Amino acid sequence: MPDRTPNAAPHARTGRPTVTAGKRLGAHILEVASKNFLQHGYEGANMDEIATDAQVTKRTLYRRYGSKIGLFGAVIDHERTCFIEALVVQTEGTSVRERISVAAQNILDGFLTPKVIGFDRLKAEIERLVPDYSDNALQIVTSHWVDIIRETLLADPETAKYDNDEIEDIASLLLDTLVLAPRMRIRMLKILDNTPAAKSAHIDQALDLLAAGIPSLRR
Repeated sequence: MPDRTPNAAPHARTGRPTVTAGKRLGAHILEVASKNFLQHGYEGANMDEIATDAQVTKRTLYRRYGSKIGLFGAVIDHERTCFIEALVVQTEGTSVRERISVAAQNILDGFLTPKVIGFDRLKAEIERLVPDYSDNALQIVTSHWVDIIRETLLADPETAKYDNDEIEDIASLLLDTLVLAPRMRIRMLKILDNTPAAKSAHIDQALDLLAAGIPSLRR
C-alpha cells in the first residue's frame, strides 16, 4: 500500500465540484484518514481532526461516508486498490518457476510492509470494538494474486493436463505455501527471519517440494 500524499491539499470551493475534482478530493480525504487511523488507532481517530487535516468540513465526511466505520471501510477499499496496483508481477519471459518465485517474493514483501501490518492491527482493534464489522479486503487481494499465479501456470503446456478447477486449486496452494504461510511464520510464529535470504530460501525449498507433483515448477 503506497503512501501517497498530494502536493497540496484541496481548498474549499463554491458550487458543485466536477467529477474529476470530486474523485481527487475523495482520494485526498482517504489518504488523510488512513494516516490518522494508523497513527491513533480506530478508537483514537477523530472525525473532527480528520476533517481539519483534510481541509474539509465534518459534514462533508458524514455526507460521503456516513460514519467513522463507513470512512474506515472506504479507507480499506482505497488502500486495497493501491496495494494491488503497487505490486508489479512479471508474467512474461523466464520460466514459470522463476516468475512465480519472483511474484511470491514481491507479494510477501508487500504483506510485510509497516503500513499493511498497521492495518492488520487496526482491523483486529475494530473486530474487538465492532463485533459485527467485516470486510472482504483480504479475500479480494488474495483472489487477485491467485488469478495472477493461475495465468502464469497456464503459460506452460504442462498444465494442459489439468482442468480449470485443478489449476485454480494449484494456484491457491501456491499462494498459501509461498506467501501466506511464511508471512505467518514471520509475523506470528517468529520462526522465519524477515530477510531477503531467508524468504528466498523458504520459497525455493517450497517450490522444490511442490515440483514433485507440479512439473511446471521444476528447475
